[in-house]
Amino acid sequence: MLARIGSKIRDSLIANHNRVALRLHGFPKPLICAINGVAAGGGVGLALSCDIVVAARSAKLLQVFTPQLAFVPDFGCSWHLTRLLGAGRAAALALLGEPLSADDAARHGLIWKVFEDAELVAGALDIAQRVAANAALANQLTKRALQQAPFNTLEQQLALEAELQGRCAGTLAFIEGIVAFQEKREPQFHGAAG
Repeated sequence: MLARIGSKIRDSLIANHNRVALRLHGFPKPLICAINGVAAGGGVGLALSCDIVVAARSAKLLQVFTPQLAFVPDFGCSWHLTRLLGAGRAAALALLGEPLSADDAARHGLIWKVFEDAELVAGALDIAQRVAANAALANQLTKRALQQAPFNTLEQQLALEAELQGRCAGTLAFIEGIVAFQEKREPQFHGAAG
């Protein structure tokens, strides 16, 4: 009976959690996450699946799988934490289950910024608006370059950057960016294809 429960949980993770995690990771547009309160277990993986993560000062990240549930982390937590923190810190978070404060998460590079609790929503919306004001293709291709960087050699990454810049340079948005830079004004990418 216990083996059947284990099989059902495994199958559910593959069919649901893993599919969502992969869709978030592969989503072409930048994703912004705001953590308010406690992100526990898979909630940490969900948050770290986003491109820019911010948190309220009172927020905490917590890995409860191993010390409290006799479980292994899911939703990509082991992958994200190891990539972002290194093996030692990832192991401590996963095996000890100690909460990580928003300030410590920012210090360790897990999140971008900490806002005072009352300013979290406004801060996250400001970041989202700033990203949305960028040229859509440039956002998409920058996300791709950043995701591939940890797996590429420097030579491979330089080639990828050249390829992606070539794609951006063939757009009206790029022309708008150059003209705006020369005119010392903010670019207006909306309506500029690419």
